[in-house]
Amino acid sequence: MRGYNLGIVLKITIITFVVYLLVLIIPGLIFKYAVFPLFKKDIYFFFLGLLLLLADLWVLMLCAIIFPGVCWRMLNLRFSGVHPLDLSVRDVRNWVLTHMIYLPTAVVLDFFHFYPLKAIHVWLFGGRIGKNVVMGGLVLDPSKFEVGDDTVVGGFSTILGHAVERGNIIYGKVTIGKKCGVGIRSLILPGAKLNDGSMLGAQSLLAKNIEVPKNETYAGVPAKKISIHSHCPNENFKKTNGY
Repeated sequence: MRGYNLGIVLKITIITFVVYLLVLIIPGLIFKYAVFPLFKKDIYFFFLGLLLLLADLWVLMLCAIIFPGVCWRMLNLRFSGVHPLDLSVRDVRNWVLTHMIYLPTAVVLDFFHFYPLKAIHVWLFGGRIGKNVVMGGLVLDPSKFEVGDDTVVGGFSTILGHAVERGNIIYGKVTIGKKCGVGIRSLILPGAKLNDGSMLGAQSLLAKNIEVPKNETYAGVPAKKISIHSHCPNENFKKTNGY
């Protein structure tokens, strides 16, 4: 990455450290003053301490969702356009810092499939989430992501709001409409769009700036339009089975 500057790197590191210090304060205090003392007592208090430790882990998860998201909004770390991959560019710095405070929690939420918490996490980082959305997969650039109502994003899929080409970084919004489906382990690149009612097949690659028309199905690498009858071996089979 060009524009390597010790001052910029130090600033990003300090901000990241402060954000995660905020994340650890509340669960750390709970552990120190409520959980740890129980482990020093008899066996009954020991098991009570284990229960409180489990609750403290949930507090840690909630803090890891809320505090980085609030800090991101306060610092207004948005990015857009096309830029040299250079830390001296503000949008590039914002993108790097966003990833540093967003990705650790995002990866954990994706691994354990905490769909409701994941939707809140993406929203706090600038994403637009509709109603009744199943948020599987990993959204790497939440501020460049929008999904409509009643849509399912399959598990282990990846949605990118950025791409690096010839030394430049390109930011592009990924839009998924209402009542859409994204298949498991799919990859969606920046600028792609699925219109209402459209589907992306499992393990497919939706290339940069490609638009899937309304109520159509795309699949493959790269994803292309497919017929719903393409699995039928011959026309007689189609007619016999009402196709």
